[in-house]
Amino acid sequence: MRINIKVDEQDLKNLDERLGGLQHCGPELKSAINKTAKMVQKSLADQAGSVYRYKGGKAEIRKDSSIKKATSSRPEATVLFVSKTHEIKDFHVSSLAVSRTQYTPSGRRRSRTIKGAVLKSSGSKALQGASGKAFVVQFKSGHVSVVTRDPETIADKFKGKKLTKHTQKLRVWRSPSTPTMAGNKKVLGEMQPEILEEMHEQVQNVIEKVIYG
Repeated sequence: MRINIKVDEQDLKNLDERLGGLQHCGPELKSAINKTAKMVQKSLADQAGSVYRYKGGKAEIRKDSSIKKATSSRPEATVLFVSKTHEIKDFHVSSLAVSRTQYTPSGRRRSRTIKGAVLKSSGSKALQGASGKAFVVQFKSGHVSVVTRDPETIADKFKGKKLTKHTQKLRVWRSPSTPTMAGNKKVLGEMQPEILEEMHEQVQNVIEKVIYG
């Protein structure tokens, strides 16, 4: 996800009227835009950390971001958030104990319910796929994941065999990536007015600094 930080039309007009164009405030405007970009980077990470149950928290969210800084000749900065899609276990799950087949005293198979949640504002819900309840597995690599069975796909190791519950491909339960979290309306949407206000204030500071020194 990219967020471009630049001066809006009205502030550009104001700079032109009061300073005679951007050529008279290049270094100052560059610094103002970069300062705003840094604020945006931190604020979005903080807000995402307060909205999501992401175990990495705001520090890890911020690590997934970078800034392409503005220059005197290119008065525009870009805040970039990049990451792979996270797993549900990176947020909240009721248990990561590897699922084992268990039976009731009467001999019936007992099924454990794995619950999960991504947002702090929502309670945990049962993780249910198209082919039944989610469960926890440990792959040969040692990696533990919450998975569901894909009812339409045969696992590679069972190619050529009939599609049954036991030959279905396992799908890791995925959750939002860092760019998706940062771009959520409860994150970027709520921060947008603050971002615009910060850039406006920075432009006013540039004008005062150039005029009054």
